[in-house]
Amino acid sequence: MLVYIARRIVYVIPIVVSVALVCFLLVHITPGDPLVAVLPADASQELAAQLRTAYGFDRPLPVQFGSGCGARCMVTSAIRSRPDVRCCRKCCARSAIP
Repeated sequence: MLVYIARRIVYVIPIVVSVALVCFLLVHITPGDPLVAVLPADASQELAAQLRTAYGFDRPLPVQFGSGCGARCMVTSAIRSRPDVRCCRKCCARSAIP
C-alpha cells in the first residue's frame, strides 16, 4: 500500500507542474501586458515600468515561472493597494515552499 501511495505522489508531480506551466504560458501568450488588469486607466508609462520591474515581469520567463508564488502575492497586494503577508503565507503553504 505504501508503494502505491508513493507511486501516485510521483505521478502527480509532473501533472501539477504541467498544469501550472500551461496556465503561466496562457497568461503570457495572450496579447497585452499582465499589468494592464492591475494598473488604473490613467497610469503613466513610468509607473507601468516601475511595477513591471517590481513584480518581475521584466525578467526572463523561466525566472518568472520559478518565482510564481511571489508574483501571485504581489499582484494580490497591488489589487488591494497594500502588502498582504497573509496571502503570501497561504500561497507558499499551498505550494509547499517554506
